[in-house]
Amino acid sequence: MSLPTRIRPGAKAIIVKNESVFIIEEHVDDELGKRIVFDVPGGGIEEGELLTEALVREVQEEIGITPNIIRPIGCWDYMRVHSDRQTHIVCAGYLCSISQEQENSIDLTQNPAAENIVGWRWVPITEIAQVLDPVDQADLITSITNAQEQQSTRQQDTTCSIMRYCKPTYLSSNRLQ
Repeated sequence: MSLPTRIRPGAKAIIVKNESVFIIEEHVDDELGKRIVFDVPGGGIEEGELLTEALVREVQEEIGITPNIIRPIGCWDYMRVHSDRQTHIVCAGYLCSISQEQENSIDLTQNPAAENIVGWRWVPITEIAQVLDPVDQADLITSITNAQEQQSTRQQDTTCSIMRYCKPTYLSSNRLQ
């Protein structure tokens, strides 16, 4: 018997500064036990929201600032299996920036979503694969690396279609229809 599947679309902010990515540290207590999870800010899309609206709302909820959205950089998906269901998480990632003033005003205490975010840090892009979960976040890691390489070769190019970076299976997958 297969488990019922819920599809959960989301938007994530890949905030980059000085060759490093902004990472939040969240305390979770789920079926894998109590642990600290490292992720980029962002989360689920609410009904009627655009991707960028969800991204801004989620970042404001999690760290109390509004990111400067530069461009989409990729999409990825993964499955979270629970005892009674599975969740197909589909994320769109956006390259973002924040000013030094915004960084200085990050506030983890004003968290209306009541997530247990316990800290944040800058992680060098070269070390991102060691910090993020390689199973759930493999395509996110690839998107970050590809965006950095493209930024290095095309400093002035700010026009980008997210579909250009999506795996073809996302476009034709019957799981998403």
